[in-house]
Amino acid sequence: MSTSWGRSADGGVWELAIRQPTVALRGQVLEYRGYRMDLRHPRRRLEVPAPVVTMVLGFDGPIRLTDAVTPELRSSYTSLVAGMRRAGTIGEHDGRLHGIAVSMTPRTAFGVFGPALGDLTNQWVHLPDALGERVTDRLLDQLFEAPSWDARARVLDAFLLGRLADSRPWAPAVDWAWQELNRSTGQVAVQELADTAGWSRRRLETMFREQVGLPPKGCARILRLQRALREYRDNQDRDGARIALRCGYFDQAHLVREFRATLGCSPSQFFAHRKTQTGAEPADRLTGEVTTAILPNADRVLTE
Repeated sequence: MSTSWGRSADGGVWELAIRQPTVALRGQVLEYRGYRMDLRHPRRRLEVPAPVVTMVLGFDGPIRLTDAVTPELRSSYTSLVAGMRRAGTIGEHDGRLHGIAVSMTPRTAFGVFGPALGDLTNQWVHLPDALGERVTDRLLDQLFEAPSWDARARVLDAFLLGRLADSRPWAPAVDWAWQELNRSTGQVAVQELADTAGWSRRRLETMFREQVGLPPKGCARILRLQRALREYRDNQDRDGARIALRCGYFDQAHLVREFRATLGCSPSQFFAHRKTQTGAEPADRLTGEVTTAILPNADRVLTE
């Protein structure tokens, strides 16, 4: 549990409050991340695909989201839910933003959103479209009126526990296959998963789309990419060839192609953006993971 404040390089101010969920939700909800930003200039962030589903509850300021590889896919949101995505996301705002983000496992997201999770494949969705207008408005009102970040965490605890109480669980084979994908950081063959689960490959893929949000191969690509990002971060020499082999890519060229196909840039370009980040302004959206690069400032946030 932490709360930090700071001043950005351009003289603006920010606040970040990270809270852990109640014990009953540990391992299901990764963290609650409250934020309040009052910056002097717009911000642009390149967000890496991660094996989580994110629910954003906004109090002030819209976020503009653009697919990092297919820029014609874009829209603006105040509150949204983002399922697992194959491509990165460029997030933009005008410098003023206030809200709280909930990062949860796909298994938990299936309990919270039900079969609607399958509709979030590679998507961002307005939160009322996923939860319903009345439920969303009530939750936003409770969060906005709560007197502190700790109180907001308790509101979210109660909401999520209520949604999960009567939810339908993952199919046991989906649960097992997801754990195997995580254990191997995406380096187990999909056919091997299907054979061990006693399902056809096609049935496994269908069930993953419905209950996880992406087919197993798409999940494996995200997990391999996340491991590669950690390897780049933790190894000073950043030997791309060795990292590629450790992370399940054929060679360095394969790794670079995957980066470009997912993020629209090479590993060196991504980490160059991270290196040039100035000030103490928070970047990564998940504690301990490499998820974000703050891009050079745009003159303005794009509008519809």
